[in-house]
Amino acid sequence: MLLQVDLVASPISPLMKGTPQTFRVAATYPRAAYLTDTAHWISLVVPGASLPPDGIRIATPIDLRVLFSHVDEIRIGNGALAFPDERRLSISPRCRHWNPKPRLTRSCRQELHAAACQMVEDLLVTLPQEDPSVGLVLHSALSIFDELTRALANGHQSEVITHTRHLAGLGPGLTPLGDDLLLGCSLALTILAQEPAPDHDWLALRGLLARIAAPATTARSAAWLRQAGNGEFARELAALAHALCAANARLIGRLLKRILTIGSSSGWATAYGVSRALCLLLDHKGGRPLWHRGAG
Repeated sequence: MLLQVDLVASPISPLMKGTPQTFRVAATYPRAAYLTDTAHWISLVVPGASLPPDGIRIATPIDLRVLFSHVDEIRIGNGALAFPDERRLSISPRCRHWNPKPRLTRSCRQELHAAACQMVEDLLVTLPQEDPSVGLVLHSALSIFDELTRALANGHQSEVITHTRHLAGLGPGLTPLGDDLLLGCSLALTILAQEPAPDHDWLALRGLLARIAAPATTARSAAWLRQAGNGEFARELAALAHALCAANARLIGRLLKRILTIGSSSGWATAYGVSRALCLLLDHKGGRPLWHRGAG
């Protein structure tokens, strides 16, 4: 079977085109494999899988656990991924590159706020249930997240740092629940940065979240948090940001269905993070945290 790469995230392009380097296979799943040389991370995915901001997509559906069976490391560079047994994944002549930085349009504040708050309400009906260990930290994580968001709104940097440290690495898995909430918050700050805010430097705060959280979590999650701090997000999240800015309820609904399939809780937590943060930051006079309404 001839396997080729048909989509590459722009931050990974220099690694694909440069001098070959050895990458360790850190983890493999049916639709995603994570590779690292400690300085960089690459996500290899198949069609239909979420495309991360450091993603490379194979054109042909295949179980990546089979592809990487008995493979501990590969060489990446010169336009290909080279396996120890001389198999190669080459860049297709039709390969496309995409920029994981969302191109956002200015939005109506009231419409954005309404769309975000409706999204929160919708998400509270579908709290993550698959992983019992997530449930153990869910309510405390959401409470801390509300405190973080209010600290961002009020410009209390010391509190932002404290709450970010409490969330970083909170929960099980390669991308803990707390990290996914922080990633969603970073996307919310990216959206808000489209509008002038003399009292808030949203992009500086986005970078602060990444700097504080990355050293306190898993290496895989830290790399994505750093990319979020630079305004780079998974393809589905970039699309969700566009839909929120347009207050397009139908598109938001379609994207949510897809995002909620990402991991046992990652998609849910990231979607909740962006919508809840927008809800509070656009009107931080809100009272009782919304999540209490659906927690029972």
